[in-house]
Amino acid sequence: METDKFQGELVGASGRIGSALLRFSRGELFAVKRGDRIGCSSPKNTPIFVCTGAESIYDVVQNTEHERLEDLVFMQNGFIREHLQERSNNSADVSVRLGAVTIAVLYFSVLERGGVAKEGGTTYVNGKWSSEFARILRAGGVRCEEVASPADIDALALARLPW
Repeated sequence: METDKFQGELVGASGRIGSALLRFSRGELFAVKRGDRIGCSSPKNTPIFVCTGAESIYDVVQNTEHERLEDLVFMQNGFIREHLQERSNNSADVSVRLGAVTIAVLYFSVLERGGVAKEGGTTYVNGKWSSEFARILRAGGVRCEEVASPADIDALALARLPW
């Protein structure tokens, strides 16, 4: 496979949010199939967008190439950072890598696969790939703002819970 063709990967591309991101990216992202190794289908140091439910986070982490853990971009509801730390298997290296992931708090929905994104406010993102994530969302007409710190994104995640 020619990995240089893609500028990142997308896990969960068959879902509503994932299919929207794939469409917004205009062919820049490789859609990872269930069971495939994550981080092998795009160049190193490119984002890996994760559009799965929280119940799949452990499998995503386990199936991601170790050196690509910091490239993960999570878009789950709730406090994903704590969940990631719990799933690090007490490995200091994995824990540090997972501490550097990008986290987004979504304020948009897609009612059906291939449907239009419906905003409920501004989406927020923090981390290494925040600019790239914001660029892709904006290409799809979704407002997205980068925030300065992990503490800021955690506070926004807390505020989002009742939404």
